[in-house]
Amino acid sequence: MKALGTSELKGYVRYISTQTSYSLADRTPELELVPLCLDQGVGIIPYFPLAGGILTGKYNGEQAVPSGSRADTDPSFNRFLLEHNIHLGRQVSEKAAEHGCSPSVLSLAWLLARPAVSTVIVGATRTEQLEHNLQSLDLKLTSDMMAELDQLSDSFRHREPFATYRLSE
Repeated sequence: MKALGTSELKGYVRYISTQTSYSLADRTPELELVPLCLDQGVGIIPYFPLAGGILTGKYNGEQAVPSGSRADTDPSFNRFLLEHNIHLGRQVSEKAAEHGCSPSVLSLAWLLARPAVSTVIVGATRTEQLEHNLQSLDLKLTSDMMAELDQLSDSFRHREPFATYRLSE
């Protein structure tokens, strides 16, 4: 907000977007950043939209970490494989199955339907992942579906932001 105010005061080019961690597993931007962006006409470009793969269904707590996954190639990622995150991933997988899509497509469609979100940064490691995730553009969520996802992820509005570790490094 200070940068926007300074830009207005000095006649500088103003910010038109901001990047932040935002997903069903990190709804902390809704507390202050989303209202500010809506008020000031700034778009949000979320990163970690699938919470490092937690919202894809690949980490269910019952099976070993998939070979080649982020948790396999970067052991420090395991700090995110907490029960509340895994539980959310399971719930999203169940909702996705109910609606005939994958958890990643459902999670991305939810995020793309959020106020102020302009686009989403998805870190696909294979062409197939990117092509699959593009299906989220065609999934139109009903208000009931949005409400279901909002309800099951509501506690993530008040948890520590997913990318807090980036602030301390």
